[in-house]
Amino acid sequence: LRKIKKNCQGSDTSMAAAIIINNKKRARRAKLALEEPTANNTLLPPQPWEADLILRVLSGGRHWQSRRVVVTRDVIAFAYVGDNNMLDYVPLCEITAIENLEQGDQRSLSKLIFEKSVSVSNALQIQTVSDGHNSGRKYFLQADTDVQRNQLVTELQRVVRRASTELISSFKRRQMYVKRIYNSNAVQSVAALLILLNFIVSIAEAQLQSSLDNHTSSLASLFDLLNFAFTIVFAVELLVNLYAHWLREFLLNSWSCFDAVVVTLSLVTLGPLDLPISVLRALRVLRLFGRFRSLKRILAALSASIVPVLNAFLIMLIVAMIYAIMGVSFFSEMAPAEFGAFDRACLSLFRLTSGETWVDSLDKYREDGSLNYGPTLFVTSYIVIVVWVLLQVSVAVLLDNFVNHTIKLEEAEKRRLQAEQRNRAEVTSPIEPLLARLLKGHTDDADLSAKISRLYQALDKNGDGMLTKDEFCEGLKRLDARIHVSEPDFQALAQSGALHNGRLDQGIS
Repeated sequence: LRKIKKNCQGSDTSMAAAIIINNKKRARRAKLALEEPTANNTLLPPQPWEADLILRVLSGGRHWQSRRVVVTRDVIAFAYVGDNNMLDYVPLCEITAIENLEQGDQRSLSKLIFEKSVSVSNALQIQTVSDGHNSGRKYFLQADTDVQRNQLVTELQRVVRRASTELISSFKRRQMYVKRIYNSNAVQSVAALLILLNFIVSIAEAQLQSSLDNHTSSLASLFDLLNFAFTIVFAVELLVNLYAHWLREFLLNSWSCFDAVVVTLSLVTLGPLDLPISVLRALRVLRLFGRFRSLKRILAALSASIVPVLNAFLIMLIVAMIYAIMGVSFFSEMAPAEFGAFDRACLSLFRLTSGETWVDSLDKYREDGSLNYGPTLFVTSYIVIVVWVLLQVSVAVLLDNFVNHTIKLEEAEKRRLQAEQRNRAEVTSPIEPLLARLLKGHTDDADLSAKISRLYQALDKNGDGMLTKDEFCEGLKRLDARIHVSEPDFQALAQSGALHNGRLDQGIS
């Protein structure tokens, strides 16, 4: 903030971000008990302040207007320039994000501003929680230069982080710190590398199994030591994961639960119980699927393809079983080893399906050298119908559903990113939730007009046909509408006070 103040020196005071920093050490924060602004409680919070700024703020009428912005340890307060009466405030603990508006966001924002000549560069936005004092409102501020804007965002983020950490326990604060480190790309990459190394060790152990039968060999001791080290490391990693995502988030993550099962069984193998250790070691590599988004996407696409593929496989299985019954009926005496029973026939047909070209015990030719039509038609028809057609259809169904689901996942991710982009730059009216409720389900203009009339009557408590700001806000509370309307918002609704001295008249459209 000091750098911003230095950069602002010499610029137009009505357009610059002039900042006054209070350098005195402050006592420990006391809990804020701000009431809703009323006629008797509109003064700015008492000093000391973090900063006193003059910035351009996007008002309810979507015009940039110079405002006094006071940052305390608890709130960001807005007032007219040179005035101490607070127009609006945002609790720091209810701010979800303070971000620079990217170039695309600025173009979207410029389309929503009535004054087309007004620049939207060097703008930033403040997002609030939907169930807080500001009901999810977004506040847009503008600095003179990009450097000033970036410095302002950095300092405001620092103030918000401090205010947020003061409201949570030390355990939660440490947990958030550990979670941020654990979920970092570096830690996840190291964990994935250890899992891969453990898999390579398991492969080497399986390859040298004959040399490991002598448990007294140094090679067997080396593999036992490596297994013990990997088990301990993965156990520590699991405990860190459990602490970072305690507890509900951990249990709702299927990959974390899978990690817990594999690591627990690995720890059990260190004891006296006789378990298939090599199998458990090999299972550890499956934990890689939970580390990379691309692998998880492949698994999700495969899972979505299971049901259609099972339907195709069911058809193929029924046809194969019909052929197995036919084989037992016609060729049990000719080839008892392959078709002497139903299960043997199924196994023989499976060998044909997996690539074998013929059943050796079925003679293709008679003793006189002529073609043996019965076995030949049986085998060739099975290969054509099951192997060439139904199996390929099953593979095609798998690929089709896999590709389609992958495309859907990519499109969903793209829509999510686009929605976030639009959400960052979207400027909405403070009463948009109320307007959306009115527009929902209306049949025609007459029905909409009737709804508006009933709404106005519900808000107009004294029935004089006009609404003041206090009356309007109290009416919204009675309707249980979580809408935050500040004094500038109401003035914009009343066309800057041109309508009946700042009162909303039912007869004005």
